[in-house]
Parts: sequence; C-alpha cells; structure tokens
Amino acid sequence: MRLHHLCAVLMAAISSVSVTYAEDDVALEAATLARPEGARSYQLFVPEKLGDAPAIVFALHGSRGNGDRVRRLTARALETHAREDGWVVVYADAYKGSWNGCRKPAVNPAKQEGIDDVAFLTALSHELEGRFGDLPLYVVGFSGGGHMAYRLAAEAGADAPDAVALLSAQVPEEEDSLCGSLKAPVNALLITGTDDPVNPYGGGKVMLGDLSLGAVMSAGESAAYLAGKRTAGPNSLVDSGMDGADISVWQGVGDTEVRLVTLKGNGHLISGGGVEYPAKFGVEAVPYPTVDAVWSFFHTVQDRAGQGRKTKH
Repeated sequence: MRLHHLCAVLMAAISSVSVTYAEDDVALEAATLARPEGARSYQLFVPEKLGDAPAIVFALHGSRGNGDRVRRLTARALETHAREDGWVVVYADAYKGSWNGCRKPAVNPAKQEGIDDVAFLTALSHELEGRFGDLPLYVVGFSGGGHMAYRLAAEAGADAPDAVALLSAQVPEEEDSLCGSLKAPVNALLITGTDDPVNPYGGGKVMLGDLSLGAVMSAGESAAYLAGKRTAGPNSLVDSGMDGADISVWQGVGDTEVRLVTLKGNGHLISGGGVEYPAKFGVEAVPYPTVDAVWSFFHTVQDRAGQGRKTKH
C-alpha cells in the first residue's frame, strides 16, 4: 500500500470517529501474574466477542500511576473502541508505581531494584496468548509508560509489539540509555506538545522539578530514529484537520511507518480526555483526539500487515 494512501486512510479513519466514551460501570477483569519480584497486577477489558481481526492493546500508565489512572486520563475511550472492534485492552500496573525503562539516570523503585519489566510484559503477553490466541500486540504508554513501551520494542526481540504509541515520551540519548541501539525500525506514533515542561519537545534533559531523568532526543529525532533514519527528515506532512496539530510521517525500512503528531502549546498530558491537569504540567492548547488517533494508527498497522491471526473463542 502506498504511503499517500496510508495517510489518507488514517486521517479518514480519525475524522470519521465519533466516540461516546465508556461509562464508569464497565466491568474489568482483575488478575495477577506471578513474577520473581512478587505478584504483578493487571486489569483486562474483554469484549463480549472477539472481532473478525482482533488484537491486544497494552496501556501503560505514567510514573506514580496505575491502570485505573490511565483509564481516567483517557476517559475510558480505549474500552469504547475495543468494544466496537472486538479487541482486548490490558491495563498493567508498574512495580510500586514505576517502570524500569531505558533512561539510565531515572531514580525509582523499579530501576533501583532491577525489575525486569520487559520480562513481565512479555510473560503477560504469553499468558494472554494462551487464552485468546496469537494476536497482534500494540502498546500505548504515557510519559514513563511511553518509555517502557519503547524499551519493550527495543529489547523484546521476537516478542516485541507490532506497534507502539508514545505519548509525551521521546527516545533517550545514547549516553543516558540503558538500552542498546534499536535493532530494527518500529511502527510508532508519537504525540507530544511543544510546551511540555517535563519531556522537552526539542530534546534535552527530562526534568521533574529539580531532578534530571537524563536527556532525550528531540521529537523529530526520536521519530526518525524509530524509523531507522535518525538524521533524515520526514517523507511527508499530513493535514490533521485541526489548528495547532501537525503530522509528520517517516517511512521506515520494511514497510514500517513512524508518525509524529506535534501539538502546538500543549504540555505534559494526554489531550482529548477532558481532564484538567495541574498547572505545572502545562496546558491543553490543542484538544487533539489522542485515543482516536492511537486506535486508528494501530488499525492502519494491522491492515498494512494483514494481521488476521488464529484466535481462540
């Protein structure tokens, strides 16, 4: 499928989506998975019936959060889409509220205790494969969860997700990264604000108050790196249909695609969820429909790869 056609398909899908967000009383399955560090908790949204082309979506919360928090920040819209398409959504909880991502200087319990979160999420995907079959795996992560999604893509090998969406998260610079160089391009969507006070759009140190969590590439460099072309500019620009939202596209090796959605004036937040964030995280200048865009991107990746895998009903 040609790049311009993919762009048209994705943007048409986003513009045609009209979501009525899931209600508070949606029942999730709560479960745990035994790991060396102790039982790890997660919640599942399982549709009444899997769709004709089902998939599994991991949603990874930010630092000091949990699955319930990322549900709230996304207004439960992942579940709305999952119900309509017959997909499974997984809200995994980090270890003591923190993920062991690639950032070397990060100070959190998961990092300090050497928790292998790549092994945890891989084991969780295998657990779900035994129940639902070998389905495409997509991962969306916000902030620290986005960094964890990147580490999973970089280090999980054959178990790496088919696509990732990084929200307010960029690739660490090599000198501040625990992960080796990316071995292959990754299907990725990055959505980030130009006025993010934590994750600098133009690259540099990630700051939490006076604490530095290490340096990250700029948003554009991150997108190019994920496409296997760190020094190259995008192949095309796409009209988002919304003032203040710009979309750049990199076509990677092996038909992979990376998209960068730049939100002018936005801070460290998930736009479109109707949530008011503390002032220290900046403002939502552009109410971009983040979850709709993420879901549409995952569909585009699935359609391009023809991922209709064997399922268990």
